[in-house]
Amino acid sequence: MFAVRGLCLLIPLVWLSLASLSLATSNISKPGCQHRCGNVTIPYPWGIDNGRDGACSLNEIYNVICNNTLNPPRPFLNHSRSNNFEVLEISIEGQHMLAKSGVAANHYENGQIVSLTPVHFRETGPLSISDSKNKLFTIGCDDYVVLGVVFASRGSTFRSGCITGCSNVSAITNGSCSGVGCCQTTIPRGLYFFTLDLGSFENHTQVGADNPYGYAFIGDPSKFEFNVGDLSDPHFVTKTIDSVPVVLEWYIWDAKNCEIAKGNKSTYACQDNSHCNDYVLFSGGYTCTCLPGYQEIDECASDIILCSHNCRNTLSGHYECYCPNGYYGDGWKCKD
Repeated sequence: MFAVRGLCLLIPLVWLSLASLSLATSNISKPGCQHRCGNVTIPYPWGIDNGRDGACSLNEIYNVICNNTLNPPRPFLNHSRSNNFEVLEISIEGQHMLAKSGVAANHYENGQIVSLTPVHFRETGPLSISDSKNKLFTIGCDDYVVLGVVFASRGSTFRSGCITGCSNVSAITNGSCSGVGCCQTTIPRGLYFFTLDLGSFENHTQVGADNPYGYAFIGDPSKFEFNVGDLSDPHFVTKTIDSVPVVLEWYIWDAKNCEIAKGNKSTYACQDNSHCNDYVLFSGGYTCTCLPGYQEIDECASDIILCSHNCRNTLSGHYECYCPNGYYGDGWKCKD
């Protein structure tokens, strides 16, 4: 359970009552539920399913599958239609999710396309692609990308793009993404589906020796810095998928808007010293944010806690210690 100063809670009291017990802050998951998949913490309302029929999440659309065949184990969205939709981080603060996305890639030799990889990204859960935290990138000296999108709120379609060009790599500046070797542009708000179709004006016939590849992707610009070496890097796709996540917004999807949500105190998520924000995309929903002057506090993350094993936050903004299964004691000292 995340307790925040002034009892501003981003995880609702009702979710605690549904769990019958307070949620473990170090776990921030329902009691008895797996709270981590490999290196990723999975906070409620999301929950690791793995055969539990949604018992660890708010409902089935918040299910996460932990693939234990990988080393370390990795979480994936249970309902995602996207390829390689691996979850890298789920944040309660700001209600964002980081996930792996695809990279469109074309490989050219002697004016011919050797291989072509488009991107089709589709997400059907309580998520949309953040327009404020992502950019569309195109990498190459003779490349353009067409971004085809579907808006969550209207179901309408839209197309835009980004064009790069350069006569030789000596004209390129590392770190610059203004259209010479690298192009970046904003994306519209309200996306849950997009395609990236990558093309070339002259099939790299003028730049093939130094730039046999073209690339395009949507991701967090703070995680990407263009380098001239990207133009000839055959490992760019794997490297970028692993290091440049796409940022998604998630929201509470059990009421159409704040007014309706507030009408049911037993399920309303935003509590003391927090504000409810209508989420107008898809069929509606809402998010919770702390009022000015308040912030989330994870007492159990402090270096001064004295628990020998497990810790959970309390609604008063403090913490308590408890022993894991198979141990006994008062929580401050546990024995097996």
